[in-house]
Amino acid sequence: EALEKEPSIKAEVLSGLGECYYNSGRYEEAADKYLEAAGLYSNNLTAKRDCYSRVILSYAQDHQTDKAQYYLDYAALKGISGDSLELLQIQFDNASGNNEKCISEVNSLMQRTSDSSILVRAYIAAAECETDENSKLNWLIRALDCYNTDSDITRSIGYDLLVLGTDTDDPVISSRALESAEKCYSELKDGTDAQANDFLNLATIQRLLEKYNDALATLDDPKISKILSDRPGVIYMHKAFVYDAYGDSVRTMEYIRLAQSELSGDQATPAEWEQFNTLAKKYGL
Repeated sequence: EALEKEPSIKAEVLSGLGECYYNSGRYEEAADKYLEAAGLYSNNLTAKRDCYSRVILSYAQDHQTDKAQYYLDYAALKGISGDSLELLQIQFDNASGNNEKCISEVNSLMQRTSDSSILVRAYIAAAECETDENSKLNWLIRALDCYNTDSDITRSIGYDLLVLGTDTDDPVISSRALESAEKCYSELKDGTDAQANDFLNLATIQRLLEKYNDALATLDDPKISKILSDRPGVIYMHKAFVYDAYGDSVRTMEYIRLAQSELSGDQATPAEWEQFNTLAKKYGL
């Protein structure tokens, strides 16, 4: 009943449910929740645009391109226009695999608008369309340089930079990407809605950049200890990674043993488990 009296709060709840469905691969259910949320944002066109964006992306991810196109047109009928509508077109083309069209539209848009809330999303879409690593990096850095108060967008940029920095064989691109990702996650770590992965990803980046003391300081931050108070083994595991990279075998074995005594199977990602088990075998543990 309280939610019925506060449409904007109900819309936020529905958007959150949509995000959960989207992240679980339940795209049609996600689209339904985002569409319902969009209908509740009567005066907030930015929030309405972002909901329609998620509707379009959900259907595109579900390979329902016709429905994605329908809701792109529907958004225009519901008051989304100008640069906001162009952004939805860009995101539609990105999700539909129209890479060259998407990048061309972003280049055109950046000549017409200075709205950072639109540009940052457009730059992320352009980066996702690029196959050239240097061009992808430049789009992500452009996105990072936009004024942005949305921590989820900062998180998305940081993750894309981290993936690029670890996947590339080009040491220059790797260094630039990881240093930019460090900037993202440092900002997130100090924010009011910091998450465990913000600290863990930052420590990983600092380890890869051979900033071992910084990585350990990140893992010793009281905020992550509080967030992971029920999962201290995750912190011990990441400290073992740092000490191994640093070449301190004694501390590495110490933290492997601590992690082994605390960790359970659902507390780390499959990639982390594989890395940790490989490390433990290296030290005969």
